Amino acid sequence: MKNSLPLLSIGGMIVVIGFTIPAAGQSPTLAEPVLAGPVISGSIISGPVISGAVQADPVINHSTPISILGDGSFADTVAMMSDTITSDQSDSSLTSPIAARERVQERYPDGKPHIERWVQLDDSGNFVNHGSWKEFDREGNIVKSGEYENGRRHGEWFQIVSDSAANSLSTNLKGFQAPFRSMAMFNEGQLHGQWVITDHRNKMVFSWEFTNGKRDGVSLWFSPAGHKLMQVQYESNQPSGSMFQWNGTDKNPPKEIALVRGMELKTETNWFEKTKKRKKEEVSFLIPSPMHAAEHEWDRSLVRYAKADETKPLRHGDYKLWHANGTLAHTNTYNLGEPSGAAQWWYANGQVQVFGQYASGQPSGQWTWWHENGMRKSSGHYQDGSQVGLWRTWTPRGELAASEQKPSLDTATYYAEGNENDLLNDTLKGGDNEQQATRDSERGVNVIR
Repeated sequence: MKNSLPLLSIGGMIVVIGFTIPAAGQSPTLAEPVLAGPVISGSIISGPVISGAVQADPVINHSTPISILGDGSFADTVAMMSDTITSDQSDSSLTSPIAARERVQERYPDGKPHIERWVQLDDSGNFVNHGSWKEFDREGNIVKSGEYENGRRHGEWFQIVSDSAANSLSTNLKGFQAPFRSMAMFNEGQLHGQWVITDHRNKMVFSWEFTNGKRDGVSLWFSPAGHKLMQVQYESNQPSGSMFQWNGTDKNPPKEIALVRGMELKTETNWFEKTKKRKKEEVSFLIPSPMHAAEHEWDRSLVRYAKADETKPLRHGDYKLWHANGTLAHTNTYNLGEPSGAAQWWYANGQVQVFGQYASGQPSGQWTWWHENGMRKSSGHYQDGSQVGLWRTWTPRGELAASEQKPSLDTATYYAEGNENDLLNDTLKGGDNEQQATRDSERGVNVIR
């Protein structure tokens, strides 16, 4: 049994005649007519509820004009109107013609359905997608579907993707079976939540997390056996944090790679001799990738890449320098190529030589120098890389050698040029300058590295 809504035009008004389509060989059963609303230019404008009838927004199939033809029989009326009007019961509360939703059908040249979607007028009077959206192949199978909300994708979407499209997004499709299903969550037209691709057997190929259109959170790639192949943490489209790589099974420990803003963090050790008995230098730096993900297009199963902002390695993390005798000479921390935080230098005998702080790549706060015998050599304060306040210098015997409110030597600029050793020698009073300079040269001490 199937219910439908045949219509008759009487005096410019639409009369809805309730009836039931009978089984073969039976006569239709009539119900009491209900006045629905006026006919205007081939469209139906929702009217008031009469005789307890439920009012609904009409759905107009534009491929067939609304008219009453034939001999006026119920058979003719039913045949035409059942293909013309569909009621949208989900929006039965809407009574304005502007708010009414319409179903739009696009067809292949042979007449088969291609796209079926719902539209409604927005506040500017434009028709926008709103509600269900479906795309069919020529055999009538759904190949893409989802929901629109006021012209923007919203909620869960699904589409069938080709082998080549899936392969462009995954590291390796060997062992997976086509066709592939691509499913993603949207919020206000942007990827928000998971984007997942599975194969014909529902085996997971990858799972990516998004926030407001950008890759954010954990991205995972899998083997056909269901084991993790790779896991990457993303922040705003850039890999940042730990990346884990497996060799095809979850049983063995994965290889871990540290990432910062799309760059791989590496640590390099230099030695005093080829036998690698004594460390000379240990430095951490970032290796930029030439490209980074800039945009993700779910429709086309595409990731657009852009050139990286950084092209040269950047110092990042801890830095250490040793004397030839094995004692520590210098420690510092770098942040994306700039010194940051506490920095300290030592003499070869282990005595502290310099201590200070960096902020945004510039000397900041209190800085202090010492003689090799442990006596204070010089001290003062930096603000944004410039000396401020009182600066004083002492001899190795502790005698005040200089006291200046604004020193003539621009120490901040001098440091930036890498001349810290000269500064130490210039301020040294009563010590062995030549011997000190030789030791500094052999160590290769440089405040800003």
